[in-house]
Amino acid sequence: MLREEDIEFRRVYPQTRSEERPSGMQPVGLYPSLVIAKHLPTGLVAECGAERSFLKNKVVTLEMLRAGIAALEELGLKNISELNDGKGYS
Repeated sequence: MLREEDIEFRRVYPQTRSEERPSGMQPVGLYPSLVIAKHLPTGLVAECGAERSFLKNKVVTLEMLRAGIAALEELGLKNISELNDGKGYS
């Protein structure tokens, strides 16, 4: 079960140049935003930027985190660092 306080969300906007849109036009809703979610207890990170909507991207990242947590539990691990066997790879 994912708890809201266990997840850290970041929203990243793509870099755009002013000449990509007509003068005076606001970029609202024109460009997708990347959502990065980190599950703090396990260290798992998921990101999605496929949709223009922040909420849709957030839902996809939560589904990815759920799948990752289920995979860790299936392997009997509590944290992503245990998967690396302490070798320092990430």
